[in-house]
Amino acid sequence: ITADNASYPPSISGIQNGITAYVLNQMKWSDEKHNISLSVTGSSNAFDFNIVYSDINHIWDNGTIIKEATCTEPGIKTYTCTICNKTKTETVAALGHSFSKKWIIDKPATCQNEGIKSYHCTRCNERQNVTTISKLDHEWDNGIIITEPTYTSEGKIKYTCKNCSFTKEVKTECLKETKEDKLARQNKNAL
Repeated sequence: ITADNASYPPSISGIQNGITAYVLNQMKWSDEKHNISLSVTGSSNAFDFNIVYSDINHIWDNGTIIKEATCTEPGIKTYTCTICNKTKTETVAALGHSFSKKWIIDKPATCQNEGIKSYHCTRCNERQNVTTISKLDHEWDNGIIITEPTYTSEGKIKYTCKNCSFTKEVKTECLKETKEDKLARQNKNAL
């Protein structure tokens, strides 16, 4: 095709009423919507074209997140053509879990119950490597004497855990009688 004193290869052609018409490709048409109607007139016949650009000619914005992606569910993002306002939707890949590098104590161990620790996802409530924490040892107080030991009978001391108030009773040995104690006791009984 010759136009403006130059030759161009045809880029659009069509047949209507047995007549073939050619139109030069232009990157930018005068219509902002990219939906162009052209009339081509030959020596004896008129030829009408309606040209609609395909999606490859859209200029998309940066998109808007419609649904945020989560660790396990994909999101949705919609783009709008800045020229014709056509929209397209794309799936945003699920993020996958991102687990902490440090243990998180989910349930502290006590003297009476085991605890639990795990690695937590930084985005959701998912946990991994859930691990049992052993029970703590009781931390006993100094105890109180319930029954004083004698030379002939055992005594009893009650201990209480400082952390959980659990108690235990421990028997104590009979008093050890020295020679002096035995002599004093015998003298006391002799009176």
